[in-house]
Amino acid sequence: MDTRLLSSFVAAASNVLRAEVRPGAICIQNLADSLDDISMLLFCVGAQVRGAVLYAMSEETAADILSHILGDPPEESRLATQKGVAELGVKIGKQARQRLAQAGIEVNISPPALLIGEEPFDSKLDVPGLSVPLDTDWGQIQVHLALQEVLSVEHAGVGANGTYLRGHGVH
Repeated sequence: MDTRLLSSFVAAASNVLRAEVRPGAICIQNLADSLDDISMLLFCVGAQVRGAVLYAMSEETAADILSHILGDPPEESRLATQKGVAELGVKIGKQARQRLAQAGIEVNISPPALLIGEEPFDSKLDVPGLSVPLDTDWGQIQVHLALQEVLSVEHAGVGANGTYLRGHGVH
């Protein structure tokens, strides 16, 4: 996988959180195994890359991060925390899209879909990809990239029309 993909999503999170994030060891993991109390799923579609990116954290970490950003005590309401995480997802998606565009990778990123709880509700989430923990002062966020690079016929060396996907999220 192109390192610009991972670095763009990590840098976007750091910028939106207004904090240093400390990436841990990168591993290959199924997206469903990265779920936590609150997970936000961003879908990416472009001429060069497509797939999904997941940011997952505990409810306590989410509340503490929102408290840091807003300068208020942590929200008592689970719904308020979930709404705050969704807004973070929108901002992270915009930042990542800008960073990818600066790196020459054009992609559309969806608003986040929030997944609540650690149990996958859909077998389509059983997708391998790169997973990296981001340590913050408020807890850990797990970032999972299940992205595929899209190769044109010329780059793939195949004589038929259309595009071909390379790999299943891990290269």
